[in-house]
Amino acid sequence: MIDTSEFDAIRPYRDHEVAQALKELMSSDFLSEALHFFFPNQNREQIIQFVNNINDINSFQRNVIVSFLDNMLKTQINEFSHAGMEACAPQTPGLYISNHRDIILDSGLLNYALLKAGFQTTEIAIGSNLLEHPDVKRLARLNKSFVVHRNVPPKEMYAISQRLSNYIMHQITQEQQSIWIAQREGRAKDGNDFTQTGLLKMLNMSGGKDIKATFRELNIRPFAISYEYDPCDALKAQEEYNKSMNPDHKKGALDDIISMQTGLKEYKGNVHIGFAECLNDHLEDLDQIKNRNEYIFAVAKRIDNLIHYNYKLWPSNYICADMISQSQPFKDYYTPAQKAEFMTYIENKILQINGHVEAYMPYILRMYANPLTNYYQAKASLEKEG
Repeated sequence: MIDTSEFDAIRPYRDHEVAQALKELMSSDFLSEALHFFFPNQNREQIIQFVNNINDINSFQRNVIVSFLDNMLKTQINEFSHAGMEACAPQTPGLYISNHRDIILDSGLLNYALLKAGFQTTEIAIGSNLLEHPDVKRLARLNKSFVVHRNVPPKEMYAISQRLSNYIMHQITQEQQSIWIAQREGRAKDGNDFTQTGLLKMLNMSGGKDIKATFRELNIRPFAISYEYDPCDALKAQEEYNKSMNPDHKKGALDDIISMQTGLKEYKGNVHIGFAECLNDHLEDLDQIKNRNEYIFAVAKRIDNLIHYNYKLWPSNYICADMISQSQPFKDYYTPAQKAEFMTYIENKILQINGHVEAYMPYILRMYANPLTNYYQAKASLEKEG
């Protein structure tokens, strides 16, 4: 029997803890900046009165997070769409796994789509490196986020991974609570979305030796989120460029905060979530694999194919693929006007961060072109597998 008190160090707030968390948040120095994001058209007194009426997690999400995303959809997103939700059986608990583009919005928009469709929101896995500010951590825990510890000393890694695995399995199977987790640690800066086998090994730690039964019990639901315009594209290109110049380059203390703010504030064009069917529908194909490591690699590959295949491609993806190839095999997927508009957008984004257009451009082109390459490879692979 698992001692669930071990989860207290990583879990979200519970309903009875909401009032105290909001009280602490409203009295903090962080308040002014948070209010600017969530309530741009209300003064402090109005917000305090509004927040005082929030007494549980559900009302926090509906009245704060959903209201914020409603406003974002009006101002920063042309169209938000999703497809295939019913195929992944959202009415039953499971583990949603997706590619990782934006620190906050990937899971935020998933939960927005689920809530608007009448389903329960997921709990959200978030790295401890993003929660160093106590008020950021309060906001995250109010929004059903649990902590994934990063940069753990090797001697502590096993115990921390075991606790995380136990927590995820417990929430899904005992609390009937779905979970979201990214397919890899950190965002894919180059647009290449691949599942870390270490993640799958961690998930299996809660299930003992029968790895196949464990994955089925988790009800894994892959999905892809695609942004026509990645709000952090120039920042990601800058990081990739800096790493190419200095392999030992490390992000600054404020880089993650800047990325979170940029992801929330910048224009995104169209955004789409493509839900795949539950991974359980595909696991029977892999049952003949006896070697444990080979099985994990095969599961990771199937998740990748489902994510890649359900990624919605935009003119920006085709434009960048054509520019890399210096030919026009995809010219029918965009117009000259769309290409000119996209290139102007990219150049302006690079200049906004005082970047060098020629130096950063190759990284941005690959960032947008890689999902297209992966889509066609996944399409061929899934068709071959039947």
